[in-house]
Amino acid sequence: LEKVGSFISSPMWNAILPFKRAFIQLMGGKDDGVMTFDEMLSDAEKNADRQNVCRIYYYQMMLAYLFGNNESAAVFSEKINDIRSLLPGRFEIVEHTFYSGLIFIALSKKANEQKSHHALIHNSIDKMNNWAEHMPYNCKHKLLLLEAEFASLEGEDQVASSKYSSAADLAKKNGFIQDQALAYERAGIDYFEKGDETKASDYYRKAHVTYIEWGAKRKSDHLCECYPF
Repeated sequence: LEKVGSFISSPMWNAILPFKRAFIQLMGGKDDGVMTFDEMLSDAEKNADRQNVCRIYYYQMMLAYLFGNNESAAVFSEKINDIRSLLPGRFEIVEHTFYSGLIFIALSKKANEQKSHHALIHNSIDKMNNWAEHMPYNCKHKLLLLEAEFASLEGEDQVASSKYSSAADLAKKNGFIQDQALAYERAGIDYFEKGDETKASDYYRKAHVTYIEWGAKRKSDHLCECYPF
């Protein structure tokens, strides 16, 4: 029991908690007494644990984007621009770059300003392109999805369509089911915005099935609520 208590109060346990909270919010499971993000953040700031503050903001950014709150997602993204120095060598660096690019493309689409956030978007794509050359298994499908979204922003419909499909296929091949589902969802949104409800519905159904397969029931429910198909 003493060892268990020591582990629960350890930095390793604190690092797991933000993931567990994100898991609950995606999957729709019971809280089981897991602290909220605000409680975790208060604890981390009190203990001057900058690494965990960074993790907490990262998961809040990801969830905000996945549930369509791009403005909040952007705020969380900008809070952890120093993630590379705080979490060197960690997967969160790649994920932060990936989601930041998607977030600022989505905000540019909403504002209907192709030049809005261009520097941030290109920075994300350039970084992902570099990582994809060295780690294609982990990063190539992410690059394809970023390129698909950017092509959509620029009005390059055929390029966007091809890259959405390629991103989903490669994510599936490499076992990144969460990114496969996201690629389907973004493709569905793109087709819907362009007035092709038949293709949009097809991609929404694929996204819904894939989110369920991943286990993200709450996210799949959110998809049904926002985009009836």
